[in-house]
Amino acid sequence: PDQLIDPALANVEDLTCGTLVFDIETVPGIELRELPATVASALSDNAAKKDMDTSAVMGMSPFFGKVVSIAIGDGDAEPGTEAAQVTVLAVPPEGFEIADCPPWLRLMSEADLLRAFWALASKAECVVSYNGRGFDVPFLVARSLVHEIPARVDLVSNKWSLRPHLDLFELVTQRGRGPSKLDVVCWALGIESPKGAMDGSMVAPAYARGEIVKIAEYNA
Repeated sequence: PDQLIDPALANVEDLTCGTLVFDIETVPGIELRELPATVASALSDNAAKKDMDTSAVMGMSPFFGKVVSIAIGDGDAEPGTEAAQVTVLAVPPEGFEIADCPPWLRLMSEADLLRAFWALASKAECVVSYNGRGFDVPFLVARSLVHEIPARVDLVSNKWSLRPHLDLFELVTQRGRGPSKLDVVCWALGIESPKGAMDGSMVAPAYARGEIVKIAEYNA
């Protein structure tokens, strides 16, 4: 029966919708000194090739990083209504007590977050992302593999299909003719950009300080 009715749906059944819009935030999930020598060497070589800080590479890789936040919204909801409220599932950092948790934020383990996402994605008619094929979905799939959690819907195949996964980045990207970052597209379309007080590079330090609510607000 669990193959037909996902038990993880019970925690997020009120969030089911036809058009599921989502975005994730990730951080390094392990200390560099805890890695085997060969793995640490491979990581350092990769960081050097990309001219990136090692911790930044760890946060971008599902084998070294983890999902700490996923924002979920109903793409069909009327703006300004209660149904349009974005809900964030987030993993509280160890050693910090989260006081005054807002009602739109639900704290849980990474494993439960992943289970909840796949339960919602499998019920949706269309899952919408921005660069989800390039980053979010492969990261979620690999983290699910690590936790031995089934990915209940294929959001990777059929790159040019609009369903079941609509990656807006694939539609508006300039293919090298110009930048297509989210804040650029928002500016061009007259939409307020979420890239304000925080950006992706600031998520890991904020998480280390226990600021999961601030991360969730940025994610939302």
